[in-house]
This record gives sequence, structure tokens and C-alpha cells, in this order.
Amino acid sequence: MAEAIQDQNLHVIIRNRSKTYFDGKAKTVTSTNATGMFDVLYLHANFITMIQQFVIVKTPDDKEQKFEIKGGVLRVLGETVDIYLTV
Repeated sequence: MAEAIQDQNLHVIIRNRSKTYFDGKAKTVTSTNATGMFDVLYLHANFITMIQQFVIVKTPDDKEQKFEIKGGVLRVLGETVDIYLTV
């Protein structure tokens, strides 16, 4: 039985009030919150948290982009990860 291979990537948007820093597909998103470092992967549970220090986005071609941040809010809703950085 052949099944269509589903796109198993996240759609990640990193932005603040005036600029979008990243808008694209990712395999994983890594950041830190008050309890430590965590990863968001495909099929992650819906989730919201305050984040700090950094965000690392691993793209489908296995390249990593690291964003140094002061803080922000990360929300996972379905396969979309919205990250709103503090100004």
C-alpha cells in the first residue's frame, strides 16, 4: 500500500512589531524558557511559552539559523510556530 509522503515540516514565523526575521519551513525549533532548553518537532502538542536567550531554526536542508534574543513568546498551533519577539 503506497501512501503519499506528507510534508513533515513546521511553518515558522519569527517577528517583532516592525520586522519579520524568518518565515519558512523548518524541521525543528529550539529555544529556552524558565525550565530549560526545549525542541519543537512536527506533530508537537499545541503549546505556548515565554522564551529567552535564543531561537535555533533547523531548515529542511539541515542548515541552522540562530537568532539571539532578549525574550519573546513562542506559540505552537498545529504545525505552525509563531514567535513574537520583544521590542
